[in-house]
Amino acid sequence: MRIAVLYDDVRSRLGSTADERGVLEAVDSVQQALAELTHTSVTIAAGARTMEWAARLAQDSVQLVFNLCEAVGGTSVLEAPAAGVLELLGLPFTGSSAETLALARRKDRVNALLERAGLPVPAWRLVGPGEAVPPWRRYPAIVKPAGEDASLGISQESVVRDAAELAAALERAWQYGAAVVQEFLSGREFNVGLVDDEVLPVAEILFEGMPPGHWPLLCYRAKWDTGSAEDRGSVPQCPAQLDRRTREEAIRLARAAWRMIEGQGYGRVDLRTDSAGRLHVLEVNPNPDLSPTAGLTRMAGARGWSYAELISRVVQAAQRDHPEAGVQRRREALTALRALPSAASPARRSAEGTPGAGVAVSRDGKGAGWSGGGNGRARAGAGGAVDDVAPPIQIEPLRPGDRTAVTEILSQSGFFRDQEIDIALEVLDSFFNHPGQDYTALGAFTPGGDLLGYVCYGPTPGTAGTWDLYWIAVAPAVQHAGVGTLLLQEVERRLAREDARLVLIETSSQPLYQPTRAFYARRGYREVARVPDFYAEGDDRVIYARRLQPSLSGKRNHGNVATDPAAEPYHRRRAR
Repeated sequence: MRIAVLYDDVRSRLGSTADERGVLEAVDSVQQALAELTHTSVTIAAGARTMEWAARLAQDSVQLVFNLCEAVGGTSVLEAPAAGVLELLGLPFTGSSAETLALARRKDRVNALLERAGLPVPAWRLVGPGEAVPPWRRYPAIVKPAGEDASLGISQESVVRDAAELAAALERAWQYGAAVVQEFLSGREFNVGLVDDEVLPVAEILFEGMPPGHWPLLCYRAKWDTGSAEDRGSVPQCPAQLDRRTREEAIRLARAAWRMIEGQGYGRVDLRTDSAGRLHVLEVNPNPDLSPTAGLTRMAGARGWSYAELISRVVQAAQRDHPEAGVQRRREALTALRALPSAASPARRSAEGTPGAGVAVSRDGKGAGWSGGGNGRARAGAGGAVDDVAPPIQIEPLRPGDRTAVTEILSQSGFFRDQEIDIALEVLDSFFNHPGQDYTALGAFTPGGDLLGYVCYGPTPGTAGTWDLYWIAVAPAVQHAGVGTLLLQEVERRLAREDARLVLIETSSQPLYQPTRAFYARRGYREVARVPDFYAEGDDRVIYARRLQPSLSGKRNHGNVATDPAAEPYHRRRAR
């Protein structure tokens, strides 16, 4: 099999950091393992010009992509959009989806998701740049950038003992954007590795060698500054020496956390005990380091696997999780990428300091950020100024001349019956005839004026501050490029300016719609009602709701998604 090994283009970038260069060891080792497994491999460096490496993947007879891309052009927030490009191309690839990668980057979102599932997470709070220091009482506490990985921004000074130290730590962390304040558990730290459906032997990080006065913490220096006191003082042990009950509980929690983020391929879950010995989930890491000296490789070795066997299992999982979509899909994807020039732009930060991979601009000049990708969410500030970028996608009200394009999008989706399409067009005509009265319809357009998708929403009659999202549909060629998410974020931004309290969304209970339901759940929408057999026998109407906070009104980033879920290009809402 011909396999492309995709990685961030660190070789051509002067001044790359140790954590960025670390991928090169994995690239060389994976290639050697693939050769041992009789595969043919080629390396492809992912730089800031997306079309260059995307075209090479599409045109180079590649059958599978071994995705080691932890960043693009040195920007780690583009890890998820890079996977989204692979989804858009329809290529099988190793590891987790763009949706999962985007979610896992945000510690606050993962914590909230795990808490809702009843999993133990140390007490935490999200604090945005410039916000007042929260009234925190659980000391010691640790302050971590909410949207970074590889321990970036974490040092011994990140652990604080009082309000003054907390304020100083927040100031340091805010250079990376929002920060998470979390209770610091000083107990034992364990790592649980997962490859496909197998759990590897549990590992432990031993901190007995830490210098006096140092916190037991795997900080940036411990991971990347070889020979430092933190490096020498944090020693991995695999398998960990622990009793059966603790081991079983660690595995149970790791499996549950992995399921919650819908991890695929391979991953690692980090846990710690509190003073009473109770385990808590610290981090859920999809696509962890696969170099020969990394923790996951060490765990695989403890299981008795060679490095080549580990790589083989990762490849096998990719073939199952991300099936090949065909040559025609690749051609259509390249056409779609060319229509989305902002997806190839380097990342920049919004006024809130939130990283982004592209930007959509509404006609009123107020932006709604987005990142191209697949299967999940967009990552950028909704609202707020951004730096100059490549030609953006434009969000603006639909016009009567767009009716044919909307009809084509609805028809080509393959999910709407003729009667449903007629209803959608009836609602659209109502907007054209009486704009803003009952409905508002927005379109996502390329700079050339092509319609990529649309959304329709309106106030719920007889309520104060409640709104319905009626329809959201995306052209099939760009169903994995973040367009649906971009539209949803723009609706939320506009509703926040209208002092909306509540947004309602309805969808189907059928298994086909599970990715859509999961997407809305992660965007902060909760299932509040279900009408059995509403659409047909066995097809319930599922109603989701989300409360909008006044603080979101045009100022705060309330989006954390990077690409559309596979089933998000349509929406089963019926107009009243």
